[in-house]
Amino acid sequence: MGNPGGAEGNRTPDLVIANDALYQLSYSPDLIVITERAHPGGGIAYHWPQVKYLPQRAPPATAAPEFLGHIMVDAIFWLADELIGLYIFAVIAAVVISMLMSFGIINGRNQIVYQVADFLDRLTSPALNVIRRYLPNFGSIDISPIILILLLDATRLVLGDVHMRLIVAGLNL
Repeated sequence: MGNPGGAEGNRTPDLVIANDALYQLSYSPDLIVITERAHPGGGIAYHWPQVKYLPQRAPPATAAPEFLGHIMVDAIFWLADELIGLYIFAVIAAVVISMLMSFGIINGRNQIVYQVADFLDRLTSPALNVIRRYLPNFGSIDISPIILILLLDATRLVLGDVHMRLIVAGLNL
């Protein structure tokens, strides 16, 4: 019957080339070739007389920078999320201190209270003034902090979505 090829006889040259190519792609440590031999007491005994070491494929030269790139991108998104969260906290604190000072609950002439209120006002007023420019006048009611918090929260959601899409896409740096 000719040369059947495959595992049931002599392998064809194409199959040998394909097997060698698959060995090159292997990430497994070693290939142990198990051979069957007849056991003297009957039955079949398995022996490991030869060990064939496969050539290991080296990791790409850019593996370390690629890994560091993933860490850096995660760190950037984490930092942006934390900064936005801190800014939201500062806006809420500025509103609360402003309300407490206007109702006379805390003394605005106290140096510590004044410094905290001034710091929060300097921190939040640039963003709030931009929003106030586009809002109509509601009298003594200022809804710009609410709008700013909603915009900052929406920004956090967008950043989280972009981060997840980068993770799912694999972020090929």
